[in-house]
Amino acid sequence: MSISQKKITITLACTASLIALLSWAPAQRAAGQDSTGEFFPPHVIESVSVTESPGGQTLRVNGIFNVERFEQIVVKPIDGESAYSVEIPGAIADPGLDAAADFSGAGPLQRVDVSAVADPDRPASGLVILVVQVAAGATLHFDSGGSHAGLLIFNVTSDPASQAITGSDGGMVDEVPADLPPAQWQGRPTLVRIVVLNGSGVSGKAGEVGILLAELRRHMLERQLGQRVEVVNISNATTFDRLETVIYYRPGFLRAALAVAQALPGDQAVAPTPPDRLGRRGIDLEILLGKDMP
Repeated sequence: MSISQKKITITLACTASLIALLSWAPAQRAAGQDSTGEFFPPHVIESVSVTESPGGQTLRVNGIFNVERFEQIVVKPIDGESAYSVEIPGAIADPGLDAAADFSGAGPLQRVDVSAVADPDRPASGLVILVVQVAAGATLHFDSGGSHAGLLIFNVTSDPASQAITGSDGGMVDEVPADLPPAQWQGRPTLVRIVVLNGSGVSGKAGEVGILLAELRRHMLERQLGQRVEVVNISNATTFDRLETVIYYRPGFLRAALAVAQALPGDQAVAPTPPDRLGRRGIDLEILLGKDMP
C-alpha cells in the first residue's frame, strides 16, 4: 500500500497537553504533494548533533525529510544577536527531542534551541524553528546539496574565507575528516521492541499483526529504519471493544511508529505513550488493535 492510499493520524504532546492533531491523507493539500502527485508526510526532526569540519563546525539535524521541500527552509540572522533562526515549514519534532542542546566549546556553534509552533499557512503539518547561537563573527549556511532524506546539514564557519570549499549547489561540502569524530551525538537506538495488544474482539487478530511485523515485513522495516525490529509480546488488551487502532511510541521512536503504521493495513493513529505507562521497560511501540484493523 502506498502512502497515498492510507491515512495516518498523528497526535503530538508537549508536557501533559495536546499541541497538535495532524492527519496525513492525499486530500489534504496543505501537507503537500511531490511532482508526481504522490502525497508525502511532513518533515520529522529526531535529533541534533555537531561535528567538526574544515573552517568550523557542521550542525546536523537528523530525521525524515522531503528533499522537494528544501527550498522552503529559511535561514536568517537574528538582529542584534550572534544567532540565526532556521525555519522549517511542514515539520514536526519528535517529542523525545531535547528542546535545547548546548554545544559551547572550542568551536563557533554554541547552542541550539528547538521550538514547534502552529503554522497558520500549513495547519496540517506545523512549523519547527531552530534558534542557533554562534560565536561573534560566525556565520551559518544551509547545505541543501549535502542534505538528504535523513539529514539536514548547516555549516557554521568563523572565517568567511573558509566558504571557498563549496559543493555543486554553492553550499559547503559535507566532508568530515576521519580523525575528527562527532563532538556530540544523540544516537538512534539499535532495537525497536514492539508489543501487539488485541482490543478488537476478533480472535487471533494480534497474532496476525505480530506475524506481519515479525516475519513478513520485518526486513523491509529494518532496512527502512536502520534498526532491528522485534515483536516482544502478543497479548489481549484489557477490553475488546476498541474502535480505533493506535500505535503508541516512546520518546525517540516516532520515526519507527510512522514506519510501522505504513506497514500495517488500513488507516492508523500514532500517539505518544501516555506518561503513566512510560515507566514500563522493554516496550518502544505498543500497538493497541481496534475494530478498524482489517
